[in-house]
Amino acid sequence: MKDFDELIRESLLDSPKTNEELNRTMIREYEKRLSKPKKSRKWIAALAVPAVLAMMGAGVYAASENGFFRDQTNMFGTVIGLTYENATAEIGVSAAYAENAVTLTLDFLTLNDPPYSRIETIRLYGKNMTLTGASGDIDCNGFDTEPAEISMGKAALVIPTGTLPAGTYQLTVNAFTGEKKADAPLDILGNWNVQFTVE
Repeated sequence: MKDFDELIRESLLDSPKTNEELNRTMIREYEKRLSKPKKSRKWIAALAVPAVLAMMGAGVYAASENGFFRDQTNMFGTVIGLTYENATAEIGVSAAYAENAVTLTLDFLTLNDPPYSRIETIRLYGKNMTLTGASGDIDCNGFDTEPAEISMGKAALVIPTGTLPAGTYQLTVNAFTGEKKADAPLDILGNWNVQFTVE
């Protein structure tokens, strides 16, 4: 099969042709190329589709096991922030009640990986937790903690609950907030459930 450069060379060397004849020859050659079946492309497509689906499935599986970053966008699609999601398995949480407060001990299991390697302090806002006792849910507004420094892979957050009646309580946390000087706060999302007893 001749390419366009060869057609032009032949047409100039063989005999003087008009531009119209040269254009017609080139158009015919181009149409011939387009009309030939492209079996190799069909095979590539047939192999590519399952490969892409397999990679997407692996990505979804990986995302289900590990935390990942996600852009926060406004209603216009503009990126306005960042969150870290699915972090439940990356932070161990335990709770104890003493002196009118619940102390949450956080154990960062992947401290050397982002985002934990990049944040200096962590805190918890009342809007991101639910406290349930024998009498039902307790309003957590105003239960915001002070930022706690992360040291040796651990941090302790003190939740000022005030006096709680005796019993067993369940604390559910949906998000912690990581902070670093000169950086925007980063919400670290997950689903942590811990129980503690008040005597």
